[in-house]
Amino acid sequence: ASDRRPRSRKNATNSIGDAVTGPSTPQLEVKICGVRSAADAAACVAAGASWVGLNRVTKARRCVPITRIPGILAALADVRPILVVQDLDLEAIVAEVASTGIRAVQLHGSERPPLAASLRAEGLFVARALHPAQVAQPDVVAKWTQHVDRFVLDGREAGSGQTWAWDKIDLHNGCLAGVPV
Repeated sequence: ASDRRPRSRKNATNSIGDAVTGPSTPQLEVKICGVRSAADAAACVAAGASWVGLNRVTKARRCVPITRIPGILAALADVRPILVVQDLDLEAIVAEVASTGIRAVQLHGSERPPLAASLRAEGLFVARALHPAQVAQPDVVAKWTQHVDRFVLDGREAGSGQTWAWDKIDLHNGCLAGVPV
């Protein structure tokens, strides 16, 4: 499953959901992060996860060693993996992608939109993590909308396990500024 580019939610359809809610309503997807073993991955599959985040932020307590990734990928079945990275340059991210075969990347640091555009030009699925203060700033959200396939709402630090006040987020049909969340 890791050698294919994850489908963009902008182009995804759900025939049952389309019949009930109309074609513009995105299908709910769940991403579980902090997966560090094949057993964790199997539990995510059993729980019905859509995505599994493999944290490669070296300072994060949930950073998964590169040597464990093949076993995790083997346990994922049809669940899509995404590499969680922070403050890496294009060359370093492309190297991570090449060494893992994972074609989806979540940017979780001080990266800028041109990096996301370059990653998409490489054929990668790109998600941008936003923390609560960023979501509340329309200009911050707007600068990313043309450069990412998905927004991920998360804490300031990758792998922190921080919770959100979901009722404070202004989503329209599962999207933030037109980009699926």
